Amino acid sequence: MQNYSRNSKSRHLFQVVNARRFWLDLNNGESKSLRVILGGVEQCSAEYVCQREEFPFYCLEFVASGQGKITFSERNYVIESGTVYSYGPGIQHRISNTGKAPLTKYYISFYGENVLSCLNDIGLSPGNIGRVKNPELVFQTFELIITNGCLNMAHAGKTCASVLESLFFILKDCVIPYKSTSSKALESFQKVKNLIDNHFLELKSLQEVSKKCGIEPAYLCRLFKRFEHNTVQQYLLARKMNYAAEILQSGDVLVKEVADRIGYSDPYQFSRAFKKIVGIAPDRFARLNTLFQSHK
Repeated sequence: MQNYSRNSKSRHLFQVVNARRFWLDLNNGESKSLRVILGGVEQCSAEYVCQREEFPFYCLEFVASGQGKITFSERNYVIESGTVYSYGPGIQHRISNTGKAPLTKYYISFYGENVLSCLNDIGLSPGNIGRVKNPELVFQTFELIITNGCLNMAHAGKTCASVLESLFFILKDCVIPYKSTSSKALESFQKVKNLIDNHFLELKSLQEVSKKCGIEPAYLCRLFKRFEHNTVQQYLLARKMNYAAEILQSGDVLVKEVADRIGYSDPYQFSRAFKKIVGIAPDRFARLNTLFQSHK
């Protein structure tokens, strides 16, 4: 693992205020398996500009904070918190800071036989950009790759590649095409999702969610269909049942008591809802958990 110093002759590096970076094996370019080459996180200066005719490896970048601009072949895009994009061989690009809050961005460079199909599958073929509907999860996954790469342990390469594969699946669920929706709509969705996450025990219906967040039910349904590929009611039910599973895992508690705690007066109705989400009935779930605990 290496780090750039402040006295580097590179203009790009002078424009980075703080960074963590790593390099892995650069000599296996013919490998067919997925390999992570390098990665890092950079806190950019207000004057940051990075311009390249191309890049030798495929690269994913994720903006954690700040605002800037990226240009792909004369196509300009605003980049900000929650923006993700890719580039690679043959892709000319220019990244610059434009906002009062300088960019902080993560990047992962990689290669492998199937990387182009992976990038196409998540809607981020080189030279394309998107937004993510769950930026915290994407941030945590990028951070996990950077942390493991910087530790430079014996199996850092395999660990980073494994987490990158997970990142591809996460992005497949999270990426929204850049022009498919306004940032205002995404902000509204995230606002509602956070509200449900924080108040799911007291909310019982679409109408209650609508009233709580001040958004019309019909628009709420459109937001969830676009960003969650699920209904408001299904998301609310999943939050309740996941919480019920946590209670059942915590110790000796009756199914009826759990049902009462999450607002079900009928234990049978609760059991059906729990099985729909978790896959098994709550009493069986509790027995499995007891068996697991006894083997610790």
